[in-house]
Amino acid sequence: MHNATSVILPKDILKFILRAFIRKGVRSRRTECSAYIHDFTKDINRFIAENTGRFPDIDSKFHHVLSECTAKRALNKKTPPGATRELRNLLALYATDGELEWNQFINTYFPCHNALLDIEETTGGHPLHNATQNEIYAQNLIIIQLLNEIKQYLSSNNL
Repeated sequence: MHNATSVILPKDILKFILRAFIRKGVRSRRTECSAYIHDFTKDINRFIAENTGRFPDIDSKFHHVLSECTAKRALNKKTPPGATRELRNLLALYATDGELEWNQFINTYFPCHNALLDIEETTGGHPLHNATQNEIYAQNLIIIQLLNEIKQYLSSNNL
């Protein structure tokens, strides 16, 4: 099982993204308190459709559609709240008119939130979840050998 990549977005980042929507989105005349989510989702889907092929990761993840449920989670309006790595990239691209992905967006506009940067976890050049049984076995043999050397060192020095 891989680690979840959902992150609860801080209010200042959400305000920045929603300001981009207010600037370029089309609002309907709905009056409910969260009616903007429908329009926001619709505008994000328009952005995805207009940029098909430009961002292949987003195309493959969202299949040209972002659901309102997912948008509500990203905007912290539904539990569990949070935005996945791909959704964070999509929101950053949307807010910056396709110029900046998530890490660039954070570095440029919100350096105080650098803890939210996406960092790839790797072990020996391979992602942790892609290690083969042979690689794990080889690592275990090295660990056993090192433990034996430590044991011999401690016993020879009467420690």
